Amino acid sequence: MIKQNSVIISVAISIALTATTAIRTRSQTIEETLKATTVQVNIYGSGTNLPGGSGVIIDKKGDTYTVLTANHVVCEDISTTQVNCARDLRYTIGTYTGQEYLVNIKTRRIFQQHRTKDPDLATVTFEAKEDYPVAQLGNSDEVQIGTDIIVTGFPSIFGKRGTGRNYTATVGKVVSKNPDALEGYNLVYNANTFIGNSGGPVFDSNGQVIAIHGLADATGSGENPSPIKTGFNAGIPINTFLSLQLGADGEPLICNLKQNTEQVYSENQLQTMINQITVKVIGNQNSGSGTIVGKNQDRYLLLTNSHVLSSLDISKLRVRTHDAKLYPAKALSIFKHLDLAVLEFTSKRPYCTPKRVSPRNPAKSAGILAAGYPNLRDKIVFRPGEVEEIISQPSFKDGYEIGYTSEIDQGMSGGPILNFRGHLIGINGRSSYPISNWYVYTNGERPTDREIEQFRKLSWGLPIRVFLSTAEPQMIADYNLSLSLGN
Repeated sequence: MIKQNSVIISVAISIALTATTAIRTRSQTIEETLKATTVQVNIYGSGTNLPGGSGVIIDKKGDTYTVLTANHVVCEDISTTQVNCARDLRYTIGTYTGQEYLVNIKTRRIFQQHRTKDPDLATVTFEAKEDYPVAQLGNSDEVQIGTDIIVTGFPSIFGKRGTGRNYTATVGKVVSKNPDALEGYNLVYNANTFIGNSGGPVFDSNGQVIAIHGLADATGSGENPSPIKTGFNAGIPINTFLSLQLGADGEPLICNLKQNTEQVYSENQLQTMINQITVKVIGNQNSGSGTIVGKNQDRYLLLTNSHVLSSLDISKLRVRTHDAKLYPAKALSIFKHLDLAVLEFTSKRPYCTPKRVSPRNPAKSAGILAAGYPNLRDKIVFRPGEVEEIISQPSFKDGYEIGYTSEIDQGMSGGPILNFRGHLIGINGRSSYPISNWYVYTNGERPTDREIEQFRKLSWGLPIRVFLSTAEPQMIADYNLSLSLGN
């Protein structure tokens, strides 16, 4: 089973992310693991002649295995807009050993509630006494155009359907990224696929799952209206799944990336983390950025700059999260003597909060990553840099203390600044080389002209410490801000 596009269309389990945990014996090669973790999904029911799909084993608890696949493989949709699965079908999982296991339909988790707005993903489980390996999940944010990939699955070729399908592995490269694709099919590649590959894994050259396959591009017009495959296919990045799937702590799995070495993250990992907590703050035609700092059940606490709100219609505030969802927001506090404002939005969908919120200023020369949504763009940008100045006794007016080398564009105000331990240390606020000479200390004095010349070269942010020392302690407790003990 595979989706074709006539133009271009475009679970609670526990997975430890190292990138994730793989159960693989030392003697087992990557090729063997790809085959052992890829499964058939077979479909049975009255009057059906469906070819079936594919999937990948992503978790094991005792004798229970969890398979990640495409929603359209395990949910024969009988509705038009809201997804509604047919109830007269049963599904089985076929493994590389030739065994076939009945899917426990009661544990099926459907991530696609709306046909076009939600990702085409689902998980199902089966019981087996046999020991099967678990696939290693990668970080799809690290995938670049040109990355080598392998698509595995059980296509319906040479007239074979259902359990008669053979395992295949086809190679290709990532050729494009389409962030606005329907149903989450953002990753485009040129590996050959066919009906029956849907739901199967897309691996990188290290044997890590980076996407779930499910869409083939096809064209058809004029005298030949029948769809003809163009050779381009698409998958849903694995990070889409990880941002929806909750771990044992109730947080999305993607929130719990493990540090590479010495308790620090790579820049790619940091981009993944900061992307999850950065939002676009919108009011009428203007916008800025914001940072998720805490949550209380389905209520999320945001920080932004008060100057961001001054250009927006506060009565029409909305926030756009990393997954392009829009939520109404309200202002809880706008500080008078700090360029800070506190917002709240509500969502049933889970979002990450910072690993830690630092109650201390960062050290000079500390490496950092800043992020935000520049004006007129819906795409987040990441700006690495270093802390070059700490001005705290006295600080500048409005709470500005951190001078750093990251280039901050208009619209990025309110976005987060993380250190390489993944801790939230500050909020963007002022870009380098400003038109106005805003450099005034809280005691009313000004820096020397030589100092101002140096300060103008830097972007400036407010340390989270300033917010923590000003906010009501009850707010910090209510929204479960995770305070760090170190820098």
